[in-house]
Amino acid sequence: IDMIGAIARDGDTIKPDILVICYDYPDKTYGAAAIERKLASLDSITVAGFHFTAEIMTEELHKLGKLLGRENEADSYLNWYSQKKSNLSNALDKEAFPKVYIELSSKGGLNSLETPGKTNPLNAIITKAGGDNIARSQSKSVAKVKWDWVVSKNPDVIICMQSRDFTGWNAPPSIDTVQLEIAKNEISSRPGADGTSAVKNDRIYFVPVDSLNGIKNVAGWTELAKIFHPKLDIDPGKVYAEYFERMGISYPKNRAFAYPECWIDRSRACGHESR
Repeated sequence: IDMIGAIARDGDTIKPDILVICYDYPDKTYGAAAIERKLASLDSITVAGFHFTAEIMTEELHKLGKLLGRENEADSYLNWYSQKKSNLSNALDKEAFPKVYIELSSKGGLNSLETPGKTNPLNAIITKAGGDNIARSQSKSVAKVKWDWVVSKNPDVIICMQSRDFTGWNAPPSIDTVQLEIAKNEISSRPGADGTSAVKNDRIYFVPVDSLNGIKNVAGWTELAKIFHPKLDIDPGKVYAEYFERMGISYPKNRAFAYPECWIDRSRACGHESR
């Protein structure tokens, strides 16, 4: 807030027409309403909040394009975004959906694991990516379940969501991936884990939750779909590369957007060769 104020001030006056764009989270300190209150003493500053969930993506991007005078760019992005979603949907049309367990947190121990329930946005994302959330009937957005319950559902795939930037981790070999292997081994060694399809077939993955949020979420969906359906002819790396190109930024090298990812060589983003 102090930095915004410093930018806004020109001596004793406030520069006009300053726009602050942030999240539209009414209950968060970094949400638009809270930021607007903190900037109330500064005239001529407009605060705009956006919430780029899949359900209102089109509406929000149209608003942002109009606000910035970039309607054509917004339309172009939305056309690309819709095409990628359509391609993914078509690719999954005749696929059998594997049973998926999503672990949001294990801090409460094996008797209090957190997983997305039916009202959680992740539940819809899992379906769009071709997975069957084993906790889809849980009434709470974030359900508390026991590990024994997870084992009884016999998931085909286990996904651990991590609070990371959407570009994930330093590619192996790295300290990042050594730590992820330790976390993966912890899951594999849980009571009864060796009886689940996910562990038997070595299908435990780590995904940065940020890859499934915002206007780049179609790349994250494609990443999940490839995890759920590794033989499917889809390329998350290509979707990410196109996204970065549209954003005008370089494709980050030597990054693992999910872990493990055995189907894409991220160090050669343009070639998309298998490891």
